[in-house]
Amino acid sequence: MKRALALFVCASVLLGAAFFAKPEASPSRKDLASAELRALRQSLFLYRARYGQWPERLERLADREVGILDRVRRDPWGQAFVWLRPGPTDSAGCLLSPGRDGRVGTDDDVTEVCDKTILNQHLVLQAGIDGAKKRRDAYGRPIRLIERDGHRLVWSYGPDGEPDTDDDVMARVRKN
Repeated sequence: MKRALALFVCASVLLGAAFFAKPEASPSRKDLASAELRALRQSLFLYRARYGQWPERLERLADREVGILDRVRRDPWGQAFVWLRPGPTDSAGCLLSPGRDGRVGTDDDVTEVCDKTILNQHLVLQAGIDGAKKRRDAYGRPIRLIERDGHRLVWSYGPDGEPDTDDDVMARVRKN
């Protein structure tokens, strides 16, 4: 009888623990995007080591003759990953997921490697192309935009936030 009671208590404890135990948390979309970005970053550096230069676009990593990736996947929100290709330097540029909203330069972006200077140049140029009035630069400050004589002049005060310094980024874009 004591033995049966002990077995009953042990079984109850085990079943209770199994019932109340928290299931293992699955990775968030942000974690999945970060993991995919790390894999893309490694693939970019492998390409550079193999060919001595950066690919023109991410899709080149999946070309049959290159054979580094079977395909370039989309982020967990279904958006294409964005790679802002660097210049001839050793920097990896800016590799990111535009996040849930699908827009580069917003708070929900997921980045693995991102040279903010390159990102800021992209954001300023994009604001000039689409004429968006409420864009922010890579440092969280408003991008200034003036329309005049069929052109848009857009600029960011750069990382120091001060006007008329060497880190300012400007673009002049003809309106369509």
